[in-house]
Amino acid sequence: MKELIQTAYGEVELDVRKIDGSRIFVAHERHVFLAGTKTRGGETLKKPFVVPRGAVLAPTWDGRNGKSPERLYRVFPNGIYEALRGTLHAVRKYGLRKKRGELQILRDISNRLATNLAVLMEGKSASSRELYRAQKDLAEIAMELGRPIGELKAQAAEKVEAAATLEVEHPSGTRSKNIPATAQRVRAAKNRVDRRRDQIHRIAPRVQFYEQVLAQAIGGIFDDLGALRKILQAERLQLTLSFSPKVRRIFANRVNFALQRLLPQLDAAPFLKTAKMIRLDLARAKAAKSKDFALAAIDRILTAIRLKEAQRAFETRVILPLALNEDMDITTEADFRHTLRRLSDFALRFHREINDTGFLRPVKERVLEAIRNTILEEFGPVADPDAERLKEQLKAISRML
Repeated sequence: MKELIQTAYGEVELDVRKIDGSRIFVAHERHVFLAGTKTRGGETLKKPFVVPRGAVLAPTWDGRNGKSPERLYRVFPNGIYEALRGTLHAVRKYGLRKKRGELQILRDISNRLATNLAVLMEGKSASSRELYRAQKDLAEIAMELGRPIGELKAQAAEKVEAAATLEVEHPSGTRSKNIPATAQRVRAAKNRVDRRRDQIHRIAPRVQFYEQVLAQAIGGIFDDLGALRKILQAERLQLTLSFSPKVRRIFANRVNFALQRLLPQLDAAPFLKTAKMIRLDLARAKAAKSKDFALAAIDRILTAIRLKEAQRAFETRVILPLALNEDMDITTEADFRHTLRRLSDFALRFHREINDTGFLRPVKERVLEAIRNTILEEFGPVADPDAERLKEQLKAISRML
């Protein structure tokens, strides 16, 4: 179906499939936003931005200027795993689970601003020691707000930074201490911090819903692949026992079912090439005049399914834990050690379980070589681990699968 979609790069009409029960789309056609395009942020694209076939487009979950969010879509060119990582990052960033995030930080800041405001409201009755403590804490809060994204936090940071001086600037350029004006700034900052907290509470259900939809969509894809595997394993056994016209006719009917019922869901990256390969090999197996040719085509499909299962494990067990910490800028040496262990464990299982010698372009040895090179580069005796570089290397390995 055609859908008019608003993105940060402009409006585009795309042929898409809507993921059941949501406003998340999978692109069924390619579109290019040309270099020179003005983005909604006022920047200019220095190079073309490609929305490839199989990209996932999900509604943004954050509002602008404290208002309800407009229907603006974020593009995930690498598909459904990238989209899931994006929502999981938001869940952690906002603090919607057990881990500390923006919500908990803002709650603490709001409480501290309230305490400082109470001191400032005492006016001349406040002791110099109390004012010093308030001034010091306001300076720390300004630092903790950091470089905020979003107007409410930016305004709060600006007002707290100004309040930390306990002074106002006069038209003449001179400055003087002014506790009432400082109290007004702190009150205004607290108001914006609390509004941002309310905003996150409104955002939270959408973010968690998108996470659930994407996780269920991935689960559905593997349900379909699992169903296809069961059909092929059963039919493979029958073809091994007998290659009679009747058995081949039953096999063709089952293959047609798989093509019509199961494969249409494999339209999101990174499943497009797998779907194409499965269609070709199913057609070859159905038209095969020899048993060996049919069995070889079926075996390639079964291996392709196993490779996508390996990719899923690689994404969830190797990339995701590191990527979430790297995105939150909290990567530690322990994360690198854990990644090394998970990467080595994956390589051992992959070497033992995958046999793609029947493929036109085998991937097994390339994947294992890439893993070895990554381990040597990032965890060698003279290595200086770089979380961003390692994450990109792992994503490149995943794209091989």
